[in-house]
Amino acid sequence: MEETDINIKPLVSIITGSYNSKKTIRDTIESVLNQSYPNIEYALIDGRLKTIH
Repeated sequence: MEETDINIKPLVSIITGSYNSKKTIRDTIESVLNQSYPNIEYALIDGRLKTIH
């Protein structure tokens, strides 16, 4: 193992499932993006978007 491999942080996967979460999804996404951990993959799954007219 090379010395640089020791400094690589494990990948953390964050999955957010949402369903009609128009009012809160922005805060959720910003919270994930503001994490200080450097090695994150993020998936956002929208179960169903209901359009409000």
